[in-house]
Amino acid sequence: MYSLTSANRYYLYQGFVRMNLGIDGLFKIIRSQMK
Repeated sequence: MYSLTSANRYYLYQGFVRMNLGIDGLFKIIRSQMK
């Protein structure tokens, strides 16, 4: 089950993302955009 609660922090990315990158690839995209 998946739920959205205030106990977690959520980030949205406004761009195109290749979903076949895996969790590590997606994490690198997010980290590079947050700098």
